[in-house]
This record gives sequence, structure tokens and C-alpha cells, in this order.
Amino acid sequence: MTNKLLTLLCVVETESTPFPVEINSSASIGILKNEIKKAKSIALAGVDANMLTLWSVSIPLAPLKERKPIVLNEWGSATELDPADDISDEFKAQPPKKTISIIVQRPVQAPVPARTPSPPSLEQGIEAFNTQLERIKDEFFQPGTAVSNFTRSFVQGELSLPEADCCVKGLPKAWLRSSSFSHQSSRPALYLLHPTRPHQTTDSTTPPSVTALDSIKKFQNNDMMTFFGVSGCGKTRAVVEMLAQTWGFYMNGSQADRGSKDITTMFESALEMPERYLSSDKVRNGLNIQAMTCCLLISRLMVLQHCLSLGHHDIFACDRWMLFQVCPGAFDTAVPDVFDMVFRAILRAYHDRTPSLSILKILLQDRFRQAQDHISSFSSDSLPNKLLVVLDEAQTLSDHGRGYFVSRADSGDPRSVLSPIIRGLRSISASEQDYCVVTCGTGIGPDELEVLLSSGGIGSSWEQVNRRIVDFPGWETVEQVATYINNLGDTMSEDDKAVLYELIPEKAVQELFFRLRGRFRPIISTIEEIIANGSISYWREAIERRVQSMTSYPEHFPVRGNLCSDIKRMLDKVSKDPAKFKDAVDIMHVLRQTVVFRASLGLPWSLQGEEPIMVESAFARLRVTADRAAMGRRVDTVIDEPFVFRAAYNFIQREDEGFYHFFREQYRDLQDPSPEGKIFERHTPLDLIYAFHNKRLKHELFSIPKPAVHLKPPKVPIPTFEPVTFPKHLFTHRATIIGWEGYEWRARHNNTLTMYDFMEAHYRNGSRKGDYEVPPFYYPGLSPSGPDIVFVLRINKELYPVFVQTKLLKGIYPGDVEDARLNVHESRIKDHLPNLAAYCPGGKYLSLLYVHPTIKKTPRMGWDGDSIWDSEPVTGANDRHGFAEVDEPLKQLLMIIDGSNMGNFVPRGVVDLLDSVKGTKRVSDQSDLSDRAEQKPHTG
Repeated sequence: MTNKLLTLLCVVETESTPFPVEINSSASIGILKNEIKKAKSIALAGVDANMLTLWSVSIPLAPLKERKPIVLNEWGSATELDPADDISDEFKAQPPKKTISIIVQRPVQAPVPARTPSPPSLEQGIEAFNTQLERIKDEFFQPGTAVSNFTRSFVQGELSLPEADCCVKGLPKAWLRSSSFSHQSSRPALYLLHPTRPHQTTDSTTPPSVTALDSIKKFQNNDMMTFFGVSGCGKTRAVVEMLAQTWGFYMNGSQADRGSKDITTMFESALEMPERYLSSDKVRNGLNIQAMTCCLLISRLMVLQHCLSLGHHDIFACDRWMLFQVCPGAFDTAVPDVFDMVFRAILRAYHDRTPSLSILKILLQDRFRQAQDHISSFSSDSLPNKLLVVLDEAQTLSDHGRGYFVSRADSGDPRSVLSPIIRGLRSISASEQDYCVVTCGTGIGPDELEVLLSSGGIGSSWEQVNRRIVDFPGWETVEQVATYINNLGDTMSEDDKAVLYELIPEKAVQELFFRLRGRFRPIISTIEEIIANGSISYWREAIERRVQSMTSYPEHFPVRGNLCSDIKRMLDKVSKDPAKFKDAVDIMHVLRQTVVFRASLGLPWSLQGEEPIMVESAFARLRVTADRAAMGRRVDTVIDEPFVFRAAYNFIQREDEGFYHFFREQYRDLQDPSPEGKIFERHTPLDLIYAFHNKRLKHELFSIPKPAVHLKPPKVPIPTFEPVTFPKHLFTHRATIIGWEGYEWRARHNNTLTMYDFMEAHYRNGSRKGDYEVPPFYYPGLSPSGPDIVFVLRINKELYPVFVQTKLLKGIYPGDVEDARLNVHESRIKDHLPNLAAYCPGGKYLSLLYVHPTIKKTPRMGWDGDSIWDSEPVTGANDRHGFAEVDEPLKQLLMIIDGSNMGNFVPRGVVDLLDSVKGTKRVSDQSDLSDRAEQKPHTG
């Protein structure tokens, strides 16, 4: 047997509680000693691992209530293990479940905690405070009390989450600890729906909860993990899924959020007793906070032990225990928060008697072992998984008490109250293999990093990232949103499913994605609001309300869920403690970059590496991407959500007036355009995705612009644009933009790429040129005149080139339109692409005028007749249309998106943005006025 992972159940002589050690069979017995020492670091304190003696045994694990201390002499069949041997020499296969395989014997001269009597004062202190704890337990849980009646009903399954009072039945509801959330709310809480089924947006991505549980299982000696991501990215849903599958505790550091308020109670108690918790003695402050944290864990274990003692293990499983903790006040308004009630009672007893931290740790770990043994007695596994200790909204605690605590007794490094709380949570067991503390929030500070970098022996290797879950993919395609709605419908009756699809039709799904894509929560919250309202016409208003609530600049701060408010909060936080953020990026500088980048290029903005300050400000997301140079993966800070751009623009407009006016002038009249091209067309690509990708072309796109009347004959003859006919399949099949699916914006275009290269790549080479991926959009050079943007549409089996001209003017006249139409006509396109005909099926190509404000035009008539349609097409191989000869005249099929119909094809925010910044066109874009129609020509 070679390199097989074994789980060996071990026990220290004179102790009764076994512990597991995972180790490869190819390792030596000497290495096994080291792993045992790590797992029992407190029990074996002062003992060198090499001085331990290991004995191989096979002792069936006795029932929980019958277990006694293991004494080596009572097992004559024990075999001493040679440190030089391999584990496989003794264990050829995995030992049976619930069987002790190793007895660990200390050297004769070593201290034996289990057999050495405690000092009288310590022993008496343990007994005295344990008596207090038992009295508190009896007060709350003796038969007939309100808490006892409530917990019994809950454990027996008689109480369930209340249903939302809305038109779709069977959806759970829960509320936060904020007075602004009514218990009578009709809004469902979809994050609590089927928590045992991890939410997965695509088949190719692993849910964060699955990644985290796999990592916890893989690194048994690691006792801490952190979920770090932007507000609303899905962190809470992930830990809810974890706790629905694994026993643990859920705590929340926010004053008005989910779960019990016991963490808030703890910090409020510290503020009320500054001489004990916020004194000049920073080391003592930390030890006292650790003691309070131990009291909090004891209170949670007290409630859990009582629930477990009631039986009904087929009903009261870890998922039900999770719901109890996440929504403690949702089941019985007479008992709104059992956990805080019990904790307050224990905290009063602690302040009255002030037992030492050592006493509290002993009592805590004893109760933890009892709970662990109880769970293992009805678990199908030989031992239960690690118990999770989740601290949600941890970043709120990192803002408190900074300067009153230090990282260690011998360190002067200042820390927040979060540091001693984490140390207190890690006191729940003497073995790191028994538990895992999971902090969860929008910030990651030195309190967490210190533990992450020091525990588990991973150090700073890439495997460290497996203990920092940062990749929350969110919504990346409209199909993911549609799948979510479908999955939601599959859990309902047929009648409720029909109502759901009426409330959220296909158009609503598309609008949800294109306006709220990105992080998890905005779309889910909007779906909840639509369901709660119950009107089939409400979805547009709900989406608009969500966007406005997130992006508008509020009259008063702070406003929950508003991005401008979050940015303001973070800026104030930096100004109050500049030393803490001296190495962070300048938030305002990033905001300015983002606004310009979005306006000029229309593409996501990315910062290489992690920028926690941008994540905590709710402005950016962290994404893990492939990178060979970074051991396979790299974490970047990405700003790519449409509502974030809008919020940034609104914030800049109000908070940075000088830059705002500068930006508007640059946007309106850029005298020296960059080598990559113009401004407005760089805003266009994501709008084109919205308008054309996976959409059917609409008749209203193909209107006819009003002709210009020239005061004198133009130097260049104007070609005849009409009449034209259309192939029917343009409107009967969905169009897709070639090269967009799966494309990552690593580069916008290659300076050496020609239009011929671009066409050949997308028509014949799978969107590649050599070893490089070719972008979905191409930007021709400024000279000779021609289109601003080029892309390719696949419609049915055909590929059509699309040539785009953009114009952003105060007013657009027929002469402007004629000039724009010429730039996307074959007469000028052939200056860039002489063999244009080779890419035009049936001799047809598409042109698009994307302009603002509005063109004078008339709708094209005859869609219901025969004259507007092509005759039966000539087809070639694979039933595709034949291509025109190089010298054969081609036909331009002109599309127009302007101020009159823009709202039907692009997000409303685009129209708002263009309305606010439209101005005069750049001089560099203007043709000689003598060569074109007058700005205000006579039209006869």
C-alpha cells in the first residue's frame, strides 16, 4: 500500500475522548508522533513529540455514556510502534470505524494533565462556576418554562419558518434585527430556500460553500478560514449552505443583521465596563474579551446540548440547527432570541464571580467534547466533521476598539476587538482538528491574516488561498438568471410556477441581468420584491427602484445598500485613520479612472492583485483568474458591474465637481484622440452586446433616414442607397456576436490587426489569429475614413459583418446622417477591406448608425408584403447563401439606433448617461464642411 490517506483514531492514555489523525500510509511512525503532538498541543504541552510512545491497539469505541479512561496495562495485546517503521508496516488498510487504533503514552517524567489534580483554587473555581452554569441551564430549560417549551416544539419539528404572505405560496420569510423590517412583510427570503442545495450559477463553477468544505476537509490542522468579498456577493448564502451540511455555530457582528445579537451584547458590555475591557492595559483587555467570548460559546453549547438531549435526531439535524441560529426570532415572537437571553445570564454570572480565563477554557472545552460525543453517537461517520464557528460581518468588529488591544502579549501591534474575539473562538477545543473558525465579511484585516498565516503549517504558499475564499462568480450570463428562475419554479406547484413566470417574464430576466449583473444579491433582492408586490407589470419599476436605491446620491448618509453611501463611509474611515490605510489605493483616483474608462471604452476596469479597500467600499469584486506565472491562479480586483459605473458617475458629480466638469469637456470634445480611437464608440461594445447578442433583429431597426439636400454638388458622388430587400432569416433566428461567448477582455485589439485579419479570424479560424484570441470588436484606424467599430453576427447558418458609425452631437441633421452612412458604406469600407464581398452572404452586409440624440427618419414599410423580401436565395455548400463576386455591387442593410428607439435596445442608464454628457463632436472627427451638406441644409 503506497501513499494512501488513513484516518487513525487515537487516545492519550488516561483520557476517554479519542481524536482522529489523518496521515499518509507511507509516512513514518515518527511523523505520526509529530501530527499527534499538533492535534493535542495543550494536553501534551511540555512533551517533545520524539518522547511519546505509540501503541497499536484495536479497541471498539464504547457507547458515549459508558466510556472510561483508557489505561495501557488493561490491553495486553498492545504493540509498541517503532518510530523508524512506516505506518503501512502496521496498518495495511483503513482500520474499522469507531475503533481506537493508537494509544499515546507520555514519558514517565512528563506532566499528566488528566491525572494530576488541579490546584485547589482552580478546582474549586471550576466547580463553583460550573454550578452557576447548571443553575442557569435549569432556569431556562426546566420543563414548563417559555424557552423549554419553545425549544422542545422546535426540535420536534412543530415550528417552521413562516411563509411570506405573497401570491406565490410556500416561500420562507425572515427578517433582520432592524426595526425597519416588519414581521408582517410579504417579501420572501430566497437565501433560506433549500439551503442544503448549494447555489450554482454554471456547471463549470464550483459553489463557494463546496470549495470551502473541501478545503476544510483537506487541511485538517487548519483551524481558520475567511470568506472575503464585496457586499452582496453571496458570502452569507455560502456559509448558510455550509452550516446546513455541517454542525456549527452562526454568529453575526453587525448590529442590525441576521442571527442572534449576542455578539453585539458582548461589545456593548465592553463599552459599559471600560475599566475592564478598554483600559490602558491592552494585554489584559484582550484576555478579558477572550473570556467573554468563551462565555458566549458556552451559552451556544448550552442551547445545543439541550436540543440534542431532546432526541428527534431525524428531525433536528444540522440544517435545522442552522435555521434556529440564522433566524432565531422567526419562529416564536414570545422567545425572540434564546441565544442572547442565555448569554446575558452567563455574562452576569461571569461579571459577578470573574472566573479566570483558564477556568472558562476548561469548562468550554469540556462542554464542547460532550456535544461532540453526543453528535458522534448518532452520526453515521466514525467521528463528526469539524464543527464550524462562523462569524459573519466580521469587518464591523474590525472597526471597533482599535488601539485597545494588541496581537500578542509580547507585541505592541495595535489590533481591534476582532483579534481577541478570534482567539476566544479558537479556544473551543484543544485540538485544531475539532473545529474551524470561519470569518466572513467585506474586509480582511491583520486580525485574520495573522491567524491564517500562522496556523496549519501552510505559510504563504498558494494553498493558503484555499483558506481565503474570495471567488464569488455571481451572475455572468442572462442564461444563469433564467436557470435560477426555472429552478425556483421547479420547487413550486404548477399554479405557483405559472404565477412566477407571469411576474418575471423573459424580458424581465434580460433586464435583470443587463442592469444588475454581477454580484449575487441585487438580482435576488429584486426578484423577492417582484414576488412580494404580485403585479405582473411591476418588474420594470422594481428593477428601476433597485438601480436607483443602489446608485443615486442620497440626501442623507448613511443609507443601507447604497453604493455612494458605502464609498462615502469608506472615505471617512480612511480620513480618520490614514496610517491604517497608507498602503491602500486612492479611492477617488480609482473612481475617476473607472468613470473615464467606462465612458471612453465601455469595458470593465480591473486592478491587478487584491485591493481590499475597494471591496470594503462595495465598489469592486475579487475574481480568481488563470495565470501560469502565479502558480496557476491570480486574484484581481474587478470593477465590471453596470450599477457600479452609474454610482461612480453620480458620486463624482457630487463629490468632485472640478473633475466632473473636466471629464464632461473631455468626453464632449476630445481634441487629441488616443491611438485606440474615439470616445463614444468605446462606450458602445457592451451596449451592442445588450442590443444584439442572443436577440432577434427587429423591423424597427431598419428605418430610412431623411435625405439631405446639398447646396452644391458634393465632390464625392453619393451612392444610391435604396431600394434594398431583406432575407427573412434575419428576423426569424436569434443573432449571436461572434467571439463574445467566453471572451475575456485581456486586450481590446491588437495594433497590428487589420480588418482582413479580423474577418479571417472570425469567419475561418475560430476567432483566433495564430496563438492569440481575436476580440469580438474591431476598431479601424482614423484614416482613411470608415466605420468606428466592426463586429460579426451569426444568424442561422450565416455570418454577417456589421459596420458601426457612432455620433454624439447636440443636434443631428441629414448631412451628418449622410456622412455617417457613407462611412459604413462599401465605398469606404473597401478602402480597409478590398475583398468585402467575400464576407457578405447573398451580397448583403449590415450597417449600424448608433447616434444621439435623434435622426430624422421614416419607418420602412412593406414588412407584411412580398416586395421587401429576397427571392429564393442561391445556396452553396451546407445550405449557406452564396457570396457575391468581388466586383459585384453589394447591398447595405442599414440599422439605426438613436434617441427615439434607444430605450428599446440598450439599458436605460446608457440613455441617462448620454443625455448628461452629449455635446459637440470633436473637431478631429469633422469633415471639411465644404465637402458635406450644410449643418442645416434645405430639405425642400
